[in-house]
Amino acid sequence: MLTESWLTSLTPDTSVTLPGFQLLRADRTRDSGKRKGGGLAVFVNDRWCNPGHITVKEQLCSRDIELLAVSMLDVYLWCCQVHDQCYTDITCGSDTCWPSGYCKMFICECDRKAAECFARSSWNPEHDTIFKDYCQ
Repeated sequence: MLTESWLTSLTPDTSVTLPGFQLLRADRTRDSGKRKGGGLAVFVNDRWCNPGHITVKEQLCSRDIELLAVSMLDVYLWCCQVHDQCYTDITCGSDTCWPSGYCKMFICECDRKAAECFARSSWNPEHDTIFKDYCQ
């Protein structure tokens, strides 16, 4: 959710938080040359986007423009990324890794971590094809 805000540096995040959402702010300052108005506030749903992977890429507030550029990684892509990296980390002592013994256990562990990650995420029917597009 993106909204114009009237927040200043004197307003603590705790006074405008929403449960289950991460807050990103771009407060307007005196340097912008504006007397009225606040800035921008972006509330990102934790169930849609991994809270540890939200980054402010650029922030600008001038007389003519208010900009808050944010990079996010949604939970589905995050789970896929963790799963894919886990498979990348598998070393079984040969060029081919046929699931047996230690290798089989490692692959099962990768799949378990992915399943737990997806279980913590909310399911959205619009994302039902994301696995084929993004999980290798």
